[in-house]
Amino acid sequence: NKGNKPNSIVCADCDGNGAKLCTQCEGSGVNT
Repeated sequence: NKGNKPNSIVCADCDGNGAKLCTQCEGSGVNT
């Protein structure tokens, strides 16, 4: 875990920068 990231723009349930679609998020909505 590299710390909290802003929520994905693509999918609010995912964490990360929104660079990948929600279906590509790993684990508990972690966008890698």
